[in-house]
Amino acid sequence: MRCLKTVQVDTLISNALSLPNQLSFTFCVDSGSAPNDIFLPDSPIQLLEKNDSLEEVPVIIGVTSGEALFESLTMFTDPEAVRFQGDALNVTETLVQDFHLGLSARDPIALACTISDFYLPNGIKNFSTEIFWNVTNMFSDRMYVHPAHVISRKQFKRNLGQELPKEIRGSRWRKEVKKKGVFIYYFTHPVDASHVEDLKALVNYEGVKDAPAHGDELQFLFPMDYRFPPITPDHKYINFSRSFVKLWTNFADIG
Repeated sequence: MRCLKTVQVDTLISNALSLPNQLSFTFCVDSGSAPNDIFLPDSPIQLLEKNDSLEEVPVIIGVTSGEALFESLTMFTDPEAVRFQGDALNVTETLVQDFHLGLSARDPIALACTISDFYLPNGIKNFSTEIFWNVTNMFSDRMYVHPAHVISRKQFKRNLGQELPKEIRGSRWRKEVKKKGVFIYYFTHPVDASHVEDLKALVNYEGVKDAPAHGDELQFLFPMDYRFPPITPDHKYINFSRSFVKLWTNFADIG
């Protein structure tokens, strides 16, 4: 951290943008610094599970209804990105490769088949709207929804001192979570602009045009003119934007 603080911001940004996508989102365990200078001594998930000295902190975490639209739209619009087997997508090969199943599963092919049977019980015989959204949800759950669920449960366990019972549902569940400062949201609000706008224009699947992809909700929180049109005072979603900003600022203020 001490070294990074001496580097110009423009240098950090330009180098970060040149990193491969997976690497740019990878945490860096600090093992070479002096004990008092260590910022991240272990992976975040290990710290949540094993480090009793961590502070109990409020957490807000959420996902959008179309988190993996970039991945599914790329698959359904780029012939080079689609692995075909006859006239159908080779789902097993796709899952093993894109979900990195070989890194953790004893039998990657069997696990890929189980996942495929759950989301695509009839396989992919055509690229219908239903199939498109099933594939989108499959990638969303693996890459975004499940990690958010795991982190929120583990943080809740740390704050509460015990695991969140699976049978807790509805208002009781929300009351316990709120009391311990773990807030979860599912963002479904329609968007006029998306960072996958170019890919959306290539398909006509129902619900895609307005669906929020990963990171699209940020346009309602921050001025992001380099990516999204501004939410101006006369914008049709200005009231929603103000409510969304209030939600986040209240969390920052009072947890």
